[in-house]
Amino acid sequence: MEVEVALERATQAVARFQENPSGCVSVAAFHSAGLAVFGPLMAASTGPDHPRVRVSDFDVAQEDFPPLTATHDLVLAHRLVGSPTWPGSVRVEPLLFEPLDIAMRRDHPLAKKTAIEPADLQGEEWVAVHEGFPLERAITVIAGIGGSEVRIPHRINEFRVAATVVEASGCIALMPRYTTDLRDHPQLVLKPLAHPGLGRYIDCLARPETLERDNVKTVLARIRTIATGLTE
Repeated sequence: MEVEVALERATQAVARFQENPSGCVSVAAFHSAGLAVFGPLMAASTGPDHPRVRVSDFDVAQEDFPPLTATHDLVLAHRLVGSPTWPGSVRVEPLLFEPLDIAMRRDHPLAKKTAIEPADLQGEEWVAVHEGFPLERAITVIAGIGGSEVRIPHRINEFRVAATVVEASGCIALMPRYTTDLRDHPQLVLKPLAHPGLGRYIDCLARPETLERDNVKTVLARIRTIATGLTE
């Protein structure tokens, strides 16, 4: 009898935890996703009947995103086309595919082109992310297609900082199309590559049991809405 009572109490406690609409949901994201998502998400999460949201940003390599699900309910992560898929230990909720464009000054000779061929980039100097991060490998792929050697004098992971260097130096940079905010850099422009397909997947990672909670489902739905809005 005592065992049955304990089991029933545990079942009810789990049910209350899963159905609690206002419980806190922790969200982690890489920098550019945090810049694009955190503000709208926090604005949509006010009021007593909404889940409370706690956010954190992480600048990590692809393989270091899944472990973040041990300490965060939802993890916004990105991986390049052709890179290894996420491990089976996490649930993957796809959010969007984001093409990668070339950022350059408006007075750059290539800025007049509708689309950039990899061969056009021979001799260019890049502002690139640090070694081991996904976009650094993408630059190597572009250079390989164009038959050129990569010249990287500057390594900066934060796109807003990279934009200031591109604007001041005349270098070029690889930047994501939807989560890059160039409003403070009117002298810069994003140009697509002539060969489509180079880009990154932005996914939401979570432990399987975490997605059973109603408040987590609510926050994930809001993140989906925000991500869809970025492409529009």
